[in-house]
Formats: sequence, C-alpha cells, structure tokens
Amino acid sequence: MIFDFGILVPADKKLDLAVYDNRQKIEIIEWIIANTMDNIADELPCRHFVHGGMYERELFIPADVVLTGKIHLRDHIFYLLEGDLSVMTDEGIKRIQAPYRFDVKAGIKKIGYAHTDVLCTTIHRTDLTDIEEIEKELFDDGNTEWVGEIMRGLKCLQQ
Repeated sequence: MIFDFGILVPADKKLDLAVYDNRQKIEIIEWIIANTMDNIADELPCRHFVHGGMYERELFIPADVVLTGKIHLRDHIFYLLEGDLSVMTDEGIKRIQAPYRFDVKAGIKKIGYAHTDVLCTTIHRTDLTDIEEIEKELFDDGNTEWVGEIMRGLKCLQQ
C-alpha cells in the first residue's frame, strides 16, 4: 500500500521515517493529512449512545480512507463490527477483519486504513451524559506542532 501525500522534499533534504517511533510516524501522517489533504474526518457518520454509565461511539469509515484517531485518555474496548481494517498503534501494524475486539490502553494513538467499508465502535466508562462533556473527558487531539516544524525545516511543498 502506497500513500501519495503530495509532499515534495528537496533532493538535499530527507524525511527519514526510520528514525521515528510508531507514535511519531502516526503523528507525521496525521499532520500531512490535516495540512495537505481534504480531511473528511468530521464528515464521517458518528453515532453516540449513553446508557448505564457507558458511552458508545460508533463510526462508519468508507473503503480506502486513512483516518487517525484522537488520543483516548482512558482504557476502553474497541470493536470492529464490519469490514477489513489495518490499524497502526504504538505497538505496530495489525490487519483485522470483523468481527474483532481488542482492549485499548489509555494514551494510545491509532491510525487506520479501511480496505473495505468499516463499522467500528468504542465503549467507555463515564458518569457524564452530555456528549460534548464526555468527549472533553475522554479524548485529546494531541499535538503535531513538532511535525510542522520539521516540515517547514525541509521546506516541503504541496504538489
């Protein structure tokens, strides 16, 4: 799988991804998506359910979409309900097919590539009932400013 992010790097400069850990690679990809591509993340259908001290966030991802996730501030459960998805975390890359369940530790950053249409959900413990307040409690957007500094240093240009 090859991604063309539309970035030109001058021949005398290099963006050597081998020197970065998986978390940093995910943040680099996230920065590239946010700064050089049409970011459709906010347009994806997301449904919210709150019941009995639990919050469920259900997301539909169309085939051939690369999507980074927010940092989840608490341990939670992830279910792949439909589809075929490659997921990269701090621990590496894994390709999974529905039905699939895994436990996610707090602080993990994820990026996924949907090989097919995907339906996934996460389950979180919370005492809150307002979706905006729940999202503030459970998620962090992270910080990719360091990537921007590197890209500006390389004088990367969009094609």
